[in-house]
Amino acid sequence: MKSKLIIFILIVICCSNGIFAQQDFLSQQKTYGSCVTIGCLPMTDDKIKEIYLYAVFARNNGQNNIPVYIFPFRMTDNNFQTYKKRYSKNQELIDFWANLKIGYDKFLSEKKLLNETVDKSGDYQF
Repeated sequence: MKSKLIIFILIVICCSNGIFAQQDFLSQQKTYGSCVTIGCLPMTDDKIKEIYLYAVFARNNGQNNIPVYIFPFRMTDNNFQTYKKRYSKNQELIDFWANLKIGYDKFLSEKKLLNETVDKSGDYQF
């Protein structure tokens, strides 16, 4: 019997200019005619090839769904403190990141699919 292998893709956006961690990220999105790019993540060819190969491998081994988790930066305790200091004047952003960090930490420790929901206040529950 073939053991079941489940592939998760964790994408951490770490741009040198920190664009995904900045408040004005949405203003950096490009507009093409009457269409707006929403949900597009720019990455180099080598990164998209790596993601594609993981997806092909998972699919070839019987996995139909491939969860993708996207976080604004590597949410280690040290990095979180760094970004918290950098954006200390934006408590709403820090609170949002603290909420995401719960899911980030849970995923890294358990290596299992996150069953996230959104509560009435708009926070993720993991």
